[in-house]
Amino acid sequence: MKLRTRSQLPLAFLALLFAGCAAFGPKLADYGVAGRAVELSTVPFYPQDDYERAPAAVATLLAAQQLPVNPDELLRQIKPGDDNEPYREGVIGAVRAQGLVPYVMHSPHLDLDVIREVQAGHPVMVLQNHGFSFAPRWQFAVVIGVDPANNSLILRAGRHPREIESFGAFLGSWGDGGHWAMVALKPEQLPATADVDNWIAAVAPFEQSGKADVAERAYAAATERWPDSAQAWESLANARHAQNNFRGASQALFTTLRLAPQNTVARNNLAYVLLERNCAEQAEDVIKQAMADETDPAKLAAFEQTRRKILKHDGPSVVCPMQ
Repeated sequence: MKLRTRSQLPLAFLALLFAGCAAFGPKLADYGVAGRAVELSTVPFYPQDDYERAPAAVATLLAAQQLPVNPDELLRQIKPGDDNEPYREGVIGAVRAQGLVPYVMHSPHLDLDVIREVQAGHPVMVLQNHGFSFAPRWQFAVVIGVDPANNSLILRAGRHPREIESFGAFLGSWGDGGHWAMVALKPEQLPATADVDNWIAAVAPFEQSGKADVAERAYAAATERWPDSAQAWESLANARHAQNNFRGASQALFTTLRLAPQNTVARNNLAYVLLERNCAEQAEDVIKQAMADETDPAKLAAFEQTRRKILKHDGPSVVCPMQ
């Protein structure tokens, strides 16, 4: 008896075969995902086939934050990367240009984080590879729903406003895309799965591009989420100082040093800000302590410059509240 090849198998048998694969694939329930289905049905849809669907996906995220934009308007901002890399950097830049924080998700549990963000009401942009590792076919999509009972996710993808993918199928194409996922939120609206280090890294480019007001809002939100993070308070101080809010900067630095008294750079910065507030005597005490606690020659040289500026102060010295 001659065995039939797979191409000769009856269609009914093939259907059962793939159904069996799905049945034995990864289950949302195995990850502890349960409860009712969530679908962000009000998230707009922009159909697109070209440019890896990146402009349409970005437009979807922007519109979800009440910033409607035509995908065609984003083409000048979104450019492909080198060596056949997808449009990731262009996507991040386009989101940032609209005043939203592009938070690229980092976690050992990214699959669960995507679900948690959707459940928190945040659509998630993902990169999928619908080709092969040696010949990738990159496509961006936006996850807008999760249905634990049916073990599936719902995406805005290409020309499909409601593409339903099994959890296993999604993990396959998304894994081939490097597990890249991003949310785009207003500065004061932190992602549900954010951690302080990656949030600060996502916000820092706003400072570097002169948008300290946006950075301040994002860092202030970080101090509310992580009130014991010295890094968050120090970042807030820098953003306030960039806007000449010296009192606000010194208050944030006081909190930084309460949480991390060994942070000599923050102590030097506090001395500098106190000088700008004409609190010269207090500034001198603070810089002396910073120099006493530091051993790095490069930092000591910078601290010495601060000390000399303080010693040159010839106006009245007031007393600043040390809090």
